[in-house]
Amino acid sequence: MNVLTKRLGRFPLGIWIVLVIVLISGVVFTLFAQALSFFAWDTALALGLQEDSRYSADLVERTLGAMSWGEAGADALVQGALVILTLIGIWRRRTFGLVAGVTLAIIWIYVTLSVTLQRIGLYNWGVVTDLARAQYVGTLMILLAGIPGVIVLILLIVNRQFFREDTV
Repeated sequence: MNVLTKRLGRFPLGIWIVLVIVLISGVVFTLFAQALSFFAWDTALALGLQEDSRYSADLVERTLGAMSWGEAGADALVQGALVILTLIGIWRRRTFGLVAGVTLAIIWIYVTLSVTLQRIGLYNWGVVTDLARAQYVGTLMILLAGIPGVIVLILLIVNRQFFREDTV
């Protein structure tokens, strides 16, 4: 783990990796995709960022869409704030950056499990008859949030001493 705590300019290597992940997964997925989904659902649906149409004749699809819309709003607000706090806190080497980053990583891991298990539940409970949706959404969530969340969590814990340095 020494290589992850080795300084490369302003930050240790592990912190640089965290910054890249938070910028990509946090800004693109959370701030862009989820905010777009909340404010312009149909556009997000057309771009493939969401999967359920509010105009569907299928009541289950409309219900899932409404629930996902609410989750998108919550994601944009809560995770969006955590993304910003993480980036500012890391840049300023403040403890709140560590706390915000760890919280964000845990949320990403939780959301990955929640969304994936919901899709599997829809199949197991006979609501949908094809696992293709669960496989697509689950894989996407694992790649966009789950794995990045685990990596961010590990790297922040390994580099926790970085946040205790004198910042004056």
